[in-house]
Amino acid sequence: MSLSQEFYDYADEHFGWADTAKTEHERAIFLQMAAAWLEVAQQWEADSPPSATMTVRRVDGERGSISA
Repeated sequence: MSLSQEFYDYADEHFGWADTAKTEHERAIFLQMAAAWLEVAQQWEADSPPSATMTVRRVDGERGSISA
């Protein structure tokens, strides 16, 4: 399995967890994580591995970053 496929699998897992989330806040977090995994997979496939720091939009609408 390719690394990008693993990233897509992580996104699928998070979409599944979003479907079973107990609160809207929890659902939003899982959807954010799924979107982040999709972005990483797409960047990886484009032969442009993601940088060590990725900017994301938090549930509250503010911007934040994730560092590897």
